[in-house]
Amino acid sequence: MAPEAPFVVAETVGKGTSFCHYIDIVGSADADPSQATLGRIARLQHIPMITYQRVILGFVQEQGYSH
Repeated sequence: MAPEAPFVVAETVGKGTSFCHYIDIVGSADADPSQATLGRIARLQHIPMITYQRVILGFVQEQGYSH
């Protein structure tokens, strides 16, 4: 269930009658280009009644690697 938690929260909030700013705070591992996070971002961006923003904590890219 934990991987679905951001979607459950966003979809629940998105059912409301007021707009909400949804900030998805993730660790630097989610910034790794080898990880498939584009589907997650696209899914969250299309939920009604929310504006979506992704914040990556501790992201550093050096010599082609993120950490």
